Amino acid sequence: MDRCDCVRCRGIDTKVVRRSVVDIFLWSLSLVTRPNVAFAVAVVAAFQISMMASDAVPGVITAVSVFGAYVVLTGYVCRHALKETTDYVSDGSRNILKTVIAVPSAVLSFCVFAFLLGSVVVFWIAMNELFLPGPVTLVLIMVTGLYLIFRTMMFPQACFIDGKGPVGSIRDSWRVSKVSKGRLIYLLVVGVGYVVLSASVPELLNPGTETLRVTVDLDSYALGVEYGQGFGWRMALNVVSDILFMAVYVGFLAHVYIETGHTPET
Repeated sequence: MDRCDCVRCRGIDTKVVRRSVVDIFLWSLSLVTRPNVAFAVAVVAAFQISMMASDAVPGVITAVSVFGAYVVLTGYVCRHALKETTDYVSDGSRNILKTVIAVPSAVLSFCVFAFLLGSVVVFWIAMNELFLPGPVTLVLIMVTGLYLIFRTMMFPQACFIDGKGPVGSIRDSWRVSKVSKGRLIYLLVVGVGYVVLSASVPELLNPGTETLRVTVDLDSYALGVEYGQGFGWRMALNVVSDILFMAVYVGFLAHVYIETGHTPET
């Protein structure tokens, strides 16, 4: 008999579908505190700090290495989220293996996502050159960009949990986001709020210094651009907080994806 799409046939713990947004956040936070996941977070944080503190490593190599570490950590968190919510994964070594196998697909999916987002920006800039006024163009870029991010933000979960390819992961995220609008809007607001807060706090703590940073994926220092007084304990603290936030964020998205759109492994 073929499996249907019910919770039981999908192998999902029934507690998963009863969690509120706050419950999911607390669950994601507890997931990151699991010894193996916490160890992975610590390794990635130490790796990024060591790369940023080294003057001998070119900025491009640092950026690529840090991005790769973030992708692997994303996959590792997704695999453990699957293990915690379903009965399909029980072997820790399998989590690592599945993560490694899905990394190329996740990187290609990120490229597709970046292409789509870049195409939206280029389109509105072209319209600005033709007839749209600057303020209107900026608003349209922000609105359409955020909408695209909202609809495609779960493509890593589709890659690492269901083994989807670049196009399939974007399509799955688009489908699942339509079902889970409320929770994803909440998460998007929290994410934007964290980016704004993390960019403004350093300025408040140390007025007069430049603090332009991208906190979700790559630190500006990793791109070879130094701001303020360079690397120090404040930036190291920022790295740790960014990685912890990202891990909790990924766990939240994984929970929503599993609850709404996970296809059981065969």
